[in-house]
Amino acid sequence: PRYHSALGQAYAFLGRKEEAIREGYQATRLYPISKDAFAGPDYVMHLIRVLIIAGEYDDALDKLEYLMSIPAGRIVSISSLRYEPVFDPLRNYPRFKRLLEKYSENNS
Repeated sequence: PRYHSALGQAYAFLGRKEEAIREGYQATRLYPISKDAFAGPDYVMHLIRVLIIAGEYDDALDKLEYLMSIPAGRIVSISSLRYEPVFDPLRNYPRFKRLLEKYSENNS
């Protein structure tokens, strides 16, 4: 799965959208969270990066919402959503802002 994940990200940066997304999803199929709750979220995060680079923001947000709803704090957190550059394309999306508000420590 790590090779599919890396290949997906490489394809995404090369503008090969369909191949990138296919490889990203393949990694998550080969190593799902149901198989390993600790390492499985890594591949979902790699897929999210591929989807963002490929411009598939709604799909990326679906996956982000899922990761935020499970114990995946080492993979994704409110701080990472706020400050990691990979999420820059999502910053002005109302759905992304709602996600930040929903899981913000201040709203606990």
